[in-house]
Amino acid sequence: YDPVTNDIMCTIENLSAHDYGCTDVYVENAGTASMPVATYNTNPLLFFNKTFRVVPTTNNSSGAYNITFYITNAEKTGWESADRTWANAQIVKTANAITAMTSTTPFEQTVDTKATYGTDFTISASFNTGFSGFGFAQPLPPLPVELLSFDAEALENEIALTWSTATEINNEGFEVQRSLNPDNGFETIDWLDGTGNSVEIIDYRLLDEDVSAGVLYYYRLKQIDFDGTYEYSNIVSAQIKSDKDFELNVFPNPAIHYLNVSLNNDIKNWSYQIVDMMGRIVSSSSIINENNHQIDIENMPSGTYFILINNNDDELIKAHKFIKH
Repeated sequence: YDPVTNDIMCTIENLSAHDYGCTDVYVENAGTASMPVATYNTNPLLFFNKTFRVVPTTNNSSGAYNITFYITNAEKTGWESADRTWANAQIVKTANAITAMTSTTPFEQTVDTKATYGTDFTISASFNTGFSGFGFAQPLPPLPVELLSFDAEALENEIALTWSTATEINNEGFEVQRSLNPDNGFETIDWLDGTGNSVEIIDYRLLDEDVSAGVLYYYRLKQIDFDGTYEYSNIVSAQIKSDKDFELNVFPNPAIHYLNVSLNNDIKNWSYQIVDMMGRIVSSSSIINENNHQIDIENMPSGTYFILINNNDDELIKAHKFIKH
């Protein structure tokens, strides 16, 4: 109760064997109007001016209890004047003070019971997460999952999908969807559980191993809340390199003075090595911004050779045998 007015502030029924010791109930904020505390989906969240803080000597983070708060008629009427309805009011519980809430603060709301108390009112609910800060507002909309990044990277034989979230509220998980043509829709290829509620950066990773080289794949995420609402991510794409992507033409073959090398138009920067049948390098060079190149082989001994074509990452992409006369 309030030692100044002797008004009852709240009653608590301990539903466990835990001994909380001396427990203080504070009115952290008072008044007979509404106050914006945090903004969700661009709308300010309006609480009762009156907020509470319950501080036991020994808290229990899994402690179960029933709690009832007493609201004066003036406090109820002042809050309703901001286009709010008492029938829709619920108890909101946070780990710290209600007035310290932001749009990323985790919170609890639960089914409550309302009653009259003379000319005033009560609101009651049950919790099992210990004591903390309490306030009263209409049901809070769940925070959207804030996606920081979503990327697809082609590896040697698979495509790695990675994404990160900054916040998650009520996030059941992610459907990973794939398409060969986004205009024709996507199909779900896998599922990853979400974290539920979090205000920390969470990283996710999935390998798509059912892929073929040379095929361009498109991906998106379907993030689903526990209540079934969902939202799609941006679309990303990746393609594993294929030898078929590189067209190599070596001529004449056999050759006497020069060897002409022609690659398809997608390749401009590359390098080559000519090796003999013993694996010894007899000629090599890097080619910049050119896909047709002539190599002087006049001074090479007659014999059978291989020309090895490497891409810009020094990866072997083609090998071709030729004869020098």
